[in-house]
Amino acid sequence: MNALLNMFLVCYAIGVFFYPPWYNIGFYGIFILILIRFKKEKKLRELFSQFNQKYKLWMVISAVILMAFVGCFYTIAPKQEAFIIFLRRFLTLSTALVFIPFFIRYENFAKRIVLLFTLSGALYCTVASLRPCHYLRINPIPISMLIGYIVVALSIRILLLRKNLHLYTLRFVFFTTFLLCFNPEKTGVVASIASIASIASIASIASIAKRCAGILCIIITLLGIGACNQNSLNSRLSSFFVTLFSKEPENSSLLQGERSTRQRMAMQKQCLHILKTSSFWGNGTASYGSVIKTRSLDWISWGYTPQATHRWITTVHPHNDFCHWCVQFGYVGGMLYLIFMGYFFVFFMRKVSISCLHSFLGLGTLIFFGLCSQCDMMLGSSIVQSVFVLGTSICIARIVRKEMLPSSKRFLRLM
Repeated sequence: MNALLNMFLVCYAIGVFFYPPWYNIGFYGIFILILIRFKKEKKLRELFSQFNQKYKLWMVISAVILMAFVGCFYTIAPKQEAFIIFLRRFLTLSTALVFIPFFIRYENFAKRIVLLFTLSGALYCTVASLRPCHYLRINPIPISMLIGYIVVALSIRILLLRKNLHLYTLRFVFFTTFLLCFNPEKTGVVASIASIASIASIASIASIAKRCAGILCIIITLLGIGACNQNSLNSRLSSFFVTLFSKEPENSSLLQGERSTRQRMAMQKQCLHILKTSSFWGNGTASYGSVIKTRSLDWISWGYTPQATHRWITTVHPHNDFCHWCVQFGYVGGMLYLIFMGYFFVFFMRKVSISCLHSFLGLGTLIFFGLCSQCDMMLGSSIVQSVFVLGTSICIARIVRKEMLPSSKRFLRLM
Protein backbone atom coordinates (compact mmCIF):
# COMPACT_ATOMS: atom_id res chain seq x y z
CA MET A 1 0.00 0.00 0.00
CA ASN A 2 2.77 2.46 0.92
CA ALA A 3 4.65 1.64 -2.28
CA LEU A 4 1.52 2.34 -4.35
CA LEU A 5 0.93 5.63 -2.52
CA ASN A 6 4.48 6.73 -3.26
CA MET A 7 4.17 5.70 -6.91
CA PHE A 8 0.96 7.70 -7.37
CA LEU A 9 2.53 10.62 -5.54
CA VAL A 10 5.45 10.66 -8.01
CA CYS A 11 2.96 10.49 -10.91
CA TYR A 12 1.08 13.46 -9.47
CA ALA A 13 4.19 15.59 -8.84
CA ILE A 14 5.50 15.01 -12.36
CA GLY A 15 2.08 15.29 -13.99
CA VAL A 16 1.22 18.76 -12.70
CA PHE A 17 4.32 20.22 -14.35
CA PHE A 18 5.04 17.99 -17.35
CA TYR A 19 2.23 15.63 -18.37
CA PRO A 20 -1.39 16.25 -17.26
CA PRO A 21 -2.60 12.64 -17.83
CA TRP A 22 -0.13 11.54 -15.14
CA TYR A 23 -1.68 14.13 -12.82
CA ASN A 24 -5.08 12.43 -13.19
CA ILE A 25 -3.60 9.00 -12.47
CA GLY A 26 -1.62 10.27 -9.48
CA PHE A 27 -4.25 12.45 -7.82
CA TYR A 28 -7.16 10.05 -8.09
CA GLY A 29 -4.91 7.08 -7.34
CA ILE A 30 -3.87 8.70 -4.05
CA PHE A 31 -7.48 9.49 -3.23
CA ILE A 32 -8.69 5.91 -3.89
CA LEU A 33 -5.89 4.37 -1.82
CA ILE A 34 -6.68 6.71 1.08
CA LEU A 35 -10.34 5.67 0.88
CA ILE A 36 -9.20 2.04 1.13
CA ARG A 37 -7.19 2.98 4.21
CA PHE A 38 -10.31 4.57 5.69
CA LYS A 39 -12.23 1.34 5.18
CA LYS A 40 -9.53 -0.73 6.88
CA GLU A 41 -8.54 1.59 9.74
CA LYS A 42 -11.11 2.41 12.37
CA LYS A 43 -8.87 5.12 13.82
CA LEU A 44 -8.94 7.08 10.56
CA ARG A 45 -12.75 6.96 10.51
CA GLU A 46 -12.91 8.19 14.10
CA LEU A 47 -10.44 10.96 13.31
CA PHE A 48 -12.54 11.93 10.29
CA SER A 49 -15.67 12.12 12.45
CA GLN A 50 -13.92 14.06 15.22
CA PHE A 51 -12.47 16.64 12.82
CA ASN A 52 -15.72 17.31 10.96
CA GLN A 53 -17.78 17.54 14.14
CA LYS A 54 -15.51 20.24 15.50
CA TYR A 55 -14.68 22.33 12.42
CA LYS A 56 -17.79 21.94 10.19
CA LEU A 57 -15.79 22.17 6.98
CA TRP A 58 -18.04 19.52 5.50
CA MET A 59 -20.99 21.94 5.66
CA VAL A 60 -19.28 24.54 3.47
CA ILE A 61 -18.03 22.03 0.90
CA SER A 62 -21.38 20.19 0.85
CA ALA A 63 -23.20 23.46 0.14
CA VAL A 64 -20.94 24.16 -2.85
CA ILE A 65 -21.30 20.62 -4.20
CA LEU A 66 -25.09 20.66 -3.75
CA MET A 67 -25.32 24.00 -5.56
CA ALA A 68 -23.34 22.67 -8.52
CA PHE A 69 -25.28 19.38 -8.59
CA VAL A 70 -28.65 21.12 -8.66
CA GLY A 71 -27.28 23.47 -11.32
CA CYS A 72 -26.76 20.47 -13.62
CA PHE A 73 -30.55 20.01 -13.87
CA TYR A 74 -31.57 23.55 -14.85
CA THR A 75 -28.44 24.48 -16.82
CA ILE A 76 -28.83 25.79 -20.36
CA ALA A 77 -25.62 23.97 -21.30
CA PRO A 78 -25.62 20.36 -22.56
CA LYS A 79 -26.48 18.37 -19.44
CA GLN A 80 -24.10 15.48 -20.05
CA GLU A 81 -21.15 17.83 -20.33
CA ALA A 82 -22.39 19.81 -17.32
CA PHE A 83 -22.28 16.66 -15.19
CA ILE A 84 -18.71 16.02 -16.33
CA ILE A 85 -17.75 19.54 -15.23
CA PHE A 86 -19.54 18.93 -11.93
CA LEU A 87 -17.50 15.78 -11.30
CA ARG A 88 -14.15 17.31 -12.26
CA ARG A 89 -14.46 20.85 -10.87
CA PHE A 90 -16.84 20.66 -7.89
CA LEU A 91 -17.12 17.13 -6.52
CA THR A 92 -13.32 16.93 -6.27
CA LEU A 93 -13.46 19.61 -3.55
CA SER A 94 -14.79 16.87 -1.24
CA THR A 95 -11.38 15.17 -1.38
CA ALA A 96 -10.21 17.71 1.21
CA LEU A 97 -12.48 16.08 3.80
CA VAL A 98 -10.57 12.82 3.27
CA PHE A 99 -7.08 14.29 2.89
CA ILE A 100 -7.11 16.32 6.11
CA PRO A 101 -7.68 13.42 8.57
CA PHE A 102 -5.18 11.30 6.63
CA PHE A 103 -2.52 14.03 6.81
CA ILE A 104 -3.16 14.44 10.53
CA ARG A 105 -2.46 10.78 11.14
CA TYR A 106 0.29 10.32 8.53
CA GLU A 107 2.34 13.50 8.79
CA ASN A 108 5.32 12.14 6.84
CA PHE A 109 3.22 11.57 3.72
CA ALA A 110 2.27 15.25 3.69
CA LYS A 111 5.96 16.14 3.92
CA ARG A 112 6.72 13.90 0.94
CA ILE A 113 4.07 15.69 -1.11
CA VAL A 114 5.72 19.06 -0.44
CA LEU A 115 9.21 17.71 -1.21
CA LEU A 116 8.30 15.98 -4.49
CA PHE A 117 6.17 18.91 -5.66
CA THR A 118 9.08 21.31 -5.06
CA LEU A 119 11.60 19.02 -6.75
CA SER A 120 9.35 18.56 -9.78
CA GLY A 121 8.90 22.34 -9.99
CA ALA A 122 12.67 22.82 -9.84
CA LEU A 123 13.14 20.29 -12.63
CA TYR A 124 10.57 22.11 -14.76
CA CYS A 125 12.29 25.47 -14.17
CA THR A 126 15.63 23.99 -15.18
CA VAL A 127 14.28 22.46 -18.40
CA ALA A 128 12.06 25.43 -19.32
CA SER A 129 14.89 27.93 -18.85
CA LEU A 130 16.94 25.99 -21.40
CA ARG A 131 14.17 25.31 -23.93
CA PRO A 132 11.05 27.35 -24.86
CA CYS A 133 7.80 26.28 -23.18
CA HIS A 134 6.14 25.20 -26.42
CA TYR A 135 8.62 22.33 -26.64
CA LEU A 136 7.25 21.02 -23.33
CA ARG A 137 3.67 21.14 -24.63
CA ILE A 138 2.47 22.48 -21.29
CA ASN A 139 0.13 25.44 -20.79
CA PRO A 140 2.37 28.10 -19.14
CA ILE A 141 -0.53 29.80 -17.32
CA PRO A 142 -1.15 27.17 -14.61
CA ILE A 143 2.61 26.57 -14.42
CA SER A 144 3.17 30.24 -13.60
CA MET A 145 0.65 29.86 -10.76
CA LEU A 146 2.37 26.77 -9.38
CA ILE A 147 5.85 28.32 -9.45
CA GLY A 148 4.43 31.53 -7.96
CA TYR A 149 2.85 29.48 -5.17
CA ILE A 150 6.22 27.90 -4.37
CA VAL A 151 7.77 31.38 -4.20
CA VAL A 152 5.11 32.56 -1.74
CA ALA A 153 5.51 29.45 0.45
CA LEU A 154 9.30 29.81 0.50
CA SER A 155 9.10 33.50 1.38
CA ILE A 156 6.86 32.74 4.37
CA ARG A 157 9.22 29.97 5.51
CA ILE A 158 12.20 32.33 5.28
CA LEU A 159 10.28 34.83 7.36
CA LEU A 160 9.06 32.49 10.10
CA LEU A 161 11.43 29.52 10.17
CA ARG A 162 14.99 30.01 11.30
CA LYS A 163 16.15 26.44 10.67
CA ASN A 164 17.81 25.76 7.29
CA LEU A 165 17.52 29.44 6.40
CA HIS A 166 20.27 29.31 3.77
CA LEU A 167 18.62 26.34 2.03
CA TYR A 168 15.23 28.05 1.76
CA THR A 169 16.89 31.27 0.61
CA LEU A 170 18.68 29.48 -2.24
CA ARG A 171 15.40 27.83 -3.29
CA PHE A 172 13.63 31.18 -3.13
CA VAL A 173 16.22 32.86 -5.37
CA PHE A 174 16.09 29.95 -7.84
CA PHE A 175 12.31 29.91 -8.28
CA THR A 176 12.00 33.69 -8.23
CA THR A 177 14.61 34.07 -10.94
CA PHE A 178 12.75 31.65 -13.18
CA LEU A 179 9.36 33.20 -12.46
CA LEU A 180 10.44 36.71 -13.32
CA CYS A 181 13.07 36.17 -16.01
CA PHE A 182 12.09 33.04 -17.95
CA ASN A 183 8.39 32.45 -17.36
CA PRO A 184 6.26 33.76 -20.30
CA GLU A 185 3.11 34.42 -18.23
CA LYS A 186 2.56 37.21 -15.71
CA THR A 187 -0.15 35.79 -13.46
CA GLY A 188 2.22 34.08 -11.03
CA VAL A 189 4.48 37.14 -10.87
CA VAL A 190 1.82 39.68 -9.98
CA ALA A 191 -0.02 37.33 -7.62
CA SER A 192 3.22 36.47 -5.79
CA ILE A 193 4.11 40.09 -5.11
CA ALA A 194 0.54 40.96 -4.10
CA SER A 195 0.30 37.90 -1.86
CA ILE A 196 3.51 38.64 -0.01
CA ALA A 197 2.44 42.26 0.43
CA SER A 198 -0.91 41.07 1.82
CA ILE A 199 0.83 38.68 4.22
CA ALA A 200 2.99 41.59 5.42
CA SER A 201 -0.13 43.58 6.26
CA ILE A 202 -1.77 40.64 8.03
CA ALA A 203 1.45 39.92 9.93
CA SER A 204 1.46 43.40 11.43
CA ILE A 205 -2.18 43.04 12.46
CA ALA A 206 -1.44 39.65 14.02
CA SER A 207 1.04 41.20 16.46
CA ILE A 208 4.21 39.83 14.86
CA ALA A 209 5.37 43.13 13.48
CA LYS A 210 9.02 42.14 13.94
CA ARG A 211 8.58 39.74 11.04
CA CYS A 212 7.53 42.53 8.67
CA ALA A 213 11.14 43.57 8.08
CA GLY A 214 11.87 40.14 6.62
CA ILE A 215 8.78 40.31 4.41
CA LEU A 216 9.76 43.75 3.12
CA CYS A 217 13.20 42.41 2.19
CA ILE A 218 11.54 39.65 0.17
CA ILE A 219 9.25 42.16 -1.56
CA ILE A 220 12.21 44.38 -2.45
CA THR A 221 13.97 41.34 -3.93
CA LEU A 222 10.91 40.46 -6.02
CA LEU A 223 10.50 44.02 -7.26
CA GLY A 224 14.20 44.35 -8.00
CA ILE A 225 14.31 41.26 -10.18
CA GLY A 226 10.96 42.12 -11.72
CA ALA A 227 12.19 45.55 -12.74
CA CYS A 228 14.74 43.80 -14.96
CA ASN A 229 12.01 42.16 -17.00
CA GLN A 230 9.61 44.74 -18.42
CA ASN A 231 7.56 42.19 -20.33
CA SER A 232 6.77 39.91 -17.42
CA LEU A 233 5.71 42.43 -14.79
CA ASN A 234 5.57 46.08 -15.70
CA SER A 235 3.51 45.63 -18.89
CA ARG A 236 0.72 43.82 -17.01
CA LEU A 237 0.63 46.39 -14.20
CA SER A 238 0.85 49.41 -16.50
CA SER A 239 -1.79 47.93 -18.81
CA PHE A 240 -4.10 47.40 -15.84
CA PHE A 241 -3.90 51.05 -14.74
CA VAL A 242 -4.10 52.35 -18.31
CA THR A 243 -7.26 50.32 -18.84
CA LEU A 244 -8.80 51.78 -15.69
CA PHE A 245 -7.91 55.44 -16.12
CA SER A 246 -6.90 56.11 -19.71
CA LYS A 247 -9.30 57.70 -22.21
CA GLU A 248 -7.14 56.65 -25.13
CA PRO A 249 -8.89 54.92 -28.06
CA GLU A 250 -8.95 51.15 -28.47
CA ASN A 251 -5.84 51.11 -30.64
CA SER A 252 -3.79 53.14 -28.19
CA SER A 253 -0.09 52.34 -28.37
CA LEU A 254 -0.12 52.03 -24.60
CA LEU A 255 -2.25 48.91 -24.93
CA GLN A 256 -0.60 47.31 -27.93
CA GLY A 257 1.03 43.97 -27.10
CA GLU A 258 -0.91 43.67 -23.83
CA ARG A 259 -4.55 43.08 -24.75
CA SER A 260 -5.23 40.25 -22.32
CA THR A 261 -5.79 42.53 -19.31
CA ARG A 262 -8.31 44.62 -21.20
CA GLN A 263 -10.08 41.52 -22.48
CA ARG A 264 -10.30 40.04 -19.01
CA MET A 265 -11.82 43.21 -17.61
CA ALA A 266 -14.31 43.32 -20.50
CA MET A 267 -15.31 39.72 -19.77
CA GLN A 268 -15.87 40.55 -16.11
CA LYS A 269 -18.08 43.52 -17.03
CA GLN A 270 -19.98 41.23 -19.36
CA CYS A 271 -20.47 38.75 -16.50
CA LEU A 272 -21.98 41.49 -14.33
CA HIS A 273 -24.40 42.33 -17.15
CA ILE A 274 -25.36 38.64 -17.46
CA LEU A 275 -25.90 38.44 -13.70
CA LYS A 276 -28.30 41.40 -13.76
CA THR A 277 -30.37 39.88 -16.55
CA SER A 278 -30.40 36.31 -15.21
CA SER A 279 -32.52 34.64 -12.53
CA PHE A 280 -31.60 34.63 -8.85
CA TRP A 281 -30.24 31.07 -9.30
CA GLY A 282 -28.18 31.85 -12.42
CA ASN A 283 -27.99 29.79 -15.60
CA GLY A 284 -26.73 26.45 -14.27
CA THR A 285 -23.48 24.52 -14.10
CA ALA A 286 -21.00 25.11 -16.97
CA SER A 287 -23.36 27.59 -18.60
CA TYR A 288 -21.04 30.54 -19.32
CA GLY A 289 -20.26 29.59 -22.93
CA SER A 290 -23.90 28.68 -23.64
CA VAL A 291 -25.10 32.05 -22.31
CA ILE A 292 -22.71 33.89 -24.62
CA LYS A 293 -23.83 31.79 -27.58
CA THR A 294 -27.62 31.80 -27.01
CA ARG A 295 -27.75 35.54 -26.26
CA SER A 296 -25.49 36.38 -29.22
CA LEU A 297 -23.12 38.35 -26.99
CA ASP A 298 -19.62 39.33 -28.01
CA TRP A 299 -16.98 36.62 -27.76
CA ILE A 300 -14.39 38.84 -26.15
CA SER A 301 -11.54 36.50 -25.35
CA TRP A 302 -9.00 35.35 -27.93
CA GLY A 303 -9.86 32.23 -29.85
CA TYR A 304 -13.55 32.09 -28.84
CA THR A 305 -15.89 31.34 -31.73
CA PRO A 306 -19.68 30.80 -31.79
CA GLN A 307 -19.13 27.64 -33.87
CA ALA A 308 -17.39 25.88 -30.98
CA THR A 309 -18.33 22.33 -30.04
CA HIS A 310 -20.49 21.45 -27.03
CA ARG A 311 -17.44 20.16 -25.14
CA TRP A 312 -15.60 23.42 -25.62
CA ILE A 313 -18.69 25.52 -24.81
CA THR A 314 -18.91 23.96 -21.33
CA THR A 315 -15.23 24.42 -20.46
CA VAL A 316 -14.84 28.05 -21.55
CA HIS A 317 -14.61 30.58 -18.70
CA PRO A 318 -14.34 34.35 -18.09
CA HIS A 319 -10.92 34.15 -16.37
CA ASN A 320 -12.48 35.00 -13.01
CA ASP A 321 -13.80 32.42 -10.52
CA PHE A 322 -16.15 34.80 -8.71
CA CYS A 323 -17.76 36.06 -11.95
CA HIS A 324 -17.93 32.50 -13.26
CA TRP A 325 -19.84 31.32 -10.19
CA CYS A 326 -22.17 34.31 -10.44
CA VAL A 327 -23.02 33.52 -14.08
CA GLN A 328 -23.58 29.85 -13.28
CA PHE A 329 -25.38 30.10 -9.94
CA GLY A 330 -26.53 33.70 -9.68
CA TYR A 331 -26.41 35.61 -6.41
CA VAL A 332 -26.39 32.32 -4.48
CA GLY A 333 -23.16 31.36 -6.24
CA GLY A 334 -21.55 34.70 -5.46
CA MET A 335 -22.43 34.39 -1.77
CA LEU A 336 -21.22 30.78 -1.57
CA TYR A 337 -17.91 31.71 -3.21
CA LEU A 338 -17.32 34.35 -0.52
CA ILE A 339 -18.35 31.91 2.23
CA PHE A 340 -16.08 29.20 0.81
CA MET A 341 -13.00 31.43 0.69
CA GLY A 342 -13.96 33.24 3.91
CA TYR A 343 -14.14 30.00 5.90
CA PHE A 344 -10.46 29.24 5.27
CA PHE A 345 -9.42 32.84 5.90
CA VAL A 346 -11.16 32.94 9.29
CA PHE A 347 -9.81 29.49 10.21
CA PHE A 348 -6.18 30.40 9.56
CA MET A 349 -6.47 33.83 11.21
CA ARG A 350 -7.82 32.21 14.39
CA LYS A 351 -5.02 29.63 14.52
CA VAL A 352 -2.03 31.99 14.24
CA SER A 353 -1.32 31.63 17.96
CA ILE A 354 -1.34 27.81 17.69
CA SER A 355 0.94 27.40 14.68
CA CYS A 356 2.24 30.66 13.27
CA LEU A 357 4.10 29.01 10.38
CA HIS A 358 1.30 26.81 9.08
CA SER A 359 -1.36 29.47 9.64
CA PHE A 360 0.57 31.90 7.46
CA LEU A 361 1.32 29.20 4.91
CA GLY A 362 -2.42 28.55 4.77
CA LEU A 363 -3.15 32.25 4.44
CA GLY A 364 -0.50 32.52 1.73
CA THR A 365 -2.12 29.64 -0.16
CA LEU A 366 -5.56 31.20 0.14
CA ILE A 367 -4.51 34.74 -0.79
CA PHE A 368 -2.29 33.67 -3.68
CA PHE A 369 -4.84 31.42 -5.37
CA GLY A 370 -7.62 33.86 -4.51
CA LEU A 371 -5.75 36.58 -6.39
CA CYS A 372 -5.00 34.23 -9.29
CA SER A 373 -8.69 33.35 -9.51
CA GLN A 374 -9.52 36.99 -10.26
CA CYS A 375 -7.46 37.12 -13.46
CA ASP A 376 -7.27 33.44 -14.41
CA MET A 377 -9.06 30.33 -13.17
CA MET A 378 -8.16 28.52 -9.97
CA LEU A 379 -11.29 26.47 -9.26
CA GLY A 380 -11.83 26.10 -13.01
CA SER A 381 -8.49 24.36 -13.59
CA SER A 382 -8.27 20.79 -12.31
CA ILE A 383 -4.51 20.88 -11.74
CA VAL A 384 -4.44 24.25 -9.98
CA GLN A 385 -7.49 23.30 -7.92
CA SER A 386 -5.81 20.07 -6.77
CA VAL A 387 -2.73 22.01 -5.61
CA PHE A 388 -4.98 24.41 -3.71
CA VAL A 389 -6.85 21.51 -2.07
CA LEU A 390 -3.69 19.61 -1.11
CA GLY A 391 -1.83 22.71 0.09
CA THR A 392 -4.75 23.91 2.21
CA SER A 393 -5.39 20.40 3.56
CA ILE A 394 -1.76 20.00 4.64
CA CYS A 395 -1.77 23.36 6.47
CA ILE A 396 -5.07 22.58 8.23
CA ALA A 397 -3.87 19.10 9.19
CA ARG A 398 -0.63 20.40 10.70
CA ILE A 399 -2.51 23.05 12.68
CA VAL A 400 -5.15 20.62 13.97
CA ARG A 401 -2.50 18.06 14.90
CA LYS A 402 -0.56 20.66 16.91
CA GLU A 403 -3.76 22.03 18.49
CA MET A 404 -5.20 18.71 19.60
CA LEU A 405 -2.09 16.69 20.37
CA PRO A 406 -1.23 18.11 23.81
CA SER A 407 -4.77 18.56 25.09
CA SER A 408 -6.78 15.53 24.00
CA LYS A 409 -5.95 12.06 25.32
CA ARG A 410 -8.55 10.60 23.01
CA PHE A 411 -6.85 12.24 20.07
CA LEU A 412 -3.54 10.72 21.21
CA ARG A 413 -5.12 7.31 21.05
CA LEU A 414 -6.30 7.99 17.51
CA MET A 415 -2.74 8.78 16.50
